[in-house]
Amino acid sequence: MLVLSSIQTLAGMLIQKAKTKTFMTKSGKSVFYFGIYVVLMGVLVCLVPAELISILKLPEIPTAWAIFMGFLVIVIGCYDIICGRNNLKPLIKGSIYLRLFFFTGIFVLFISGQMPKEIILLGVIDLLGAVWTIFSLKAETKTS
Repeated sequence: MLVLSSIQTLAGMLIQKAKTKTFMTKSGKSVFYFGIYVVLMGVLVCLVPAELISILKLPEIPTAWAIFMGFLVIVIGCYDIICGRNNLKPLIKGSIYLRLFFFTGIFVLFISGQMPKEIILLGVIDLLGAVWTIFSLKAETKTS
């Protein structure tokens, strides 16, 4: 119940912030929307940890630890949303390297046999998000 009320409070805050009129650059939008995806993944981890672990064929962990990790994922996603919404260029640029690092780490875990192939999907989504942000930044440079 506490998890659900925390998620509802967070969602309300994000919706209220989204109603505020702020111009977002293309790169800001790429990080903002990626942040929404990350928050939704965190919410999924918090609400249905066993099912998500089963779908991704991850090793089983105690539910409390999965929910804890879900909270961390939500926090990271909120940083992306805030960063994108406010066009924080240093963080937008930094997010590219972090997402590429995440993809690389996931790939290494898969290649070394420590994680199943299903986990690659999460890394590929980060990779695609990073590429989207790279192209968005380049487009902004050309137009300015």
